Amino acid sequence: MKIWKKISMQCICLAIALLLGGCHKQNTKEEPLTVDFPYSSEMQSESIVGESVETTVESISEQDSTTAQSSTTLIADTNTPKDNNPDTNTSKDNNQSELDMAQSILQSPGTLVHISNSTQNQSTAYVDLDGDKTPEKILLEPSKDPENAQYLQEDDPLAYYHLQIGNADFEGFGNNIENSLWGISLDGKNILLVLYEDGPSADPYTHLFQYQNNTILEVGNFADDIRACKISSDGIITGKMRKDVVQTDYVIMCWKLNQSGILEEIPQDTYNFQNGNWVDLKENLPLHAVIESTDTFTIPPQKVKFLQTTANENWVLLEAEDGQQGWMQIENSNVSALQKFVMDVFDNLNMTD
Repeated sequence: MKIWKKISMQCICLAIALLLGGCHKQNTKEEPLTVDFPYSSEMQSESIVGESVETTVESISEQDSTTAQSSTTLIADTNTPKDNNPDTNTSKDNNQSELDMAQSILQSPGTLVHISNSTQNQSTAYVDLDGDKTPEKILLEPSKDPENAQYLQEDDPLAYYHLQIGNADFEGFGNNIENSLWGISLDGKNILLVLYEDGPSADPYTHLFQYQNNTILEVGNFADDIRACKISSDGIITGKMRKDVVQTDYVIMCWKLNQSGILEEIPQDTYNFQNGNWVDLKENLPLHAVIESTDTFTIPPQKVKFLQTTANENWVLLEAEDGQQGWMQIENSNVSALQKFVMDVFDNLNMTD
């Protein structure tokens, strides 16, 4: 009986030992990465536990090797050839787009193209203005000249402006300069940069600049809004310019680049007035049938309108309500035949400050 009890106790102990050994082995395999490898003598004395630790070390070593290989691959990716770099490709795409814009402007003479992106008080553009296949950075911003700092105005921050193209600088002045940049070609060979100002009281004015040999040159300007002008494919700009001869009026004028690339007015003998308003003649007025002629005729008081003026603004063609037409000589706003100021001869004149 004692023997069976002893055997039973041994069997129970053996079963417990085997059970404990199995649990230890199972736990070791389930949580290999949480072990900090404390290779104690007790663990080394158990072959099953030893095998578990060795397998764990090999597994982690394999993972380290894979991680190292992956890191190397990532480093290789960041040092791939320049053409495969997305940022470089974007830069190349932008550069090509800017060159395409320049080519498009040159291929469409007379077309005004808006070229800038604008933030508050600043406009930026990238266009190849000098034809060297490299787009120039163009910047319009308030003046950087310390002497102009005292004149800067919050309501007109670009009145004193700084224009930069590449490394070239230009300091200019205007009234209500628009915070925007435009490009145009008048000859299909060169691109001009355009600035527009609205003037002190809606008096439009346009500036044209050329960039060559690292220099900014203003090649022309005229008193009209280029956006409202007609521009032909052969580079002729047709616009209206204010003329205060007898009254405030506008005439049609044309400009074109000369052989030196400077914008010049195309001369005309006479200019057509645009208002066409009727005014009241207050007294008899002698008129000349032809400019500078001695032959005159007189019209009585009636409604008249002004049709043309000469280039020197000394003669004005008027038409009377009765259909008669003749030339009136003007000197310093005085009607020469009557030796009177124009406002003493006519009523309801259009006078604008």
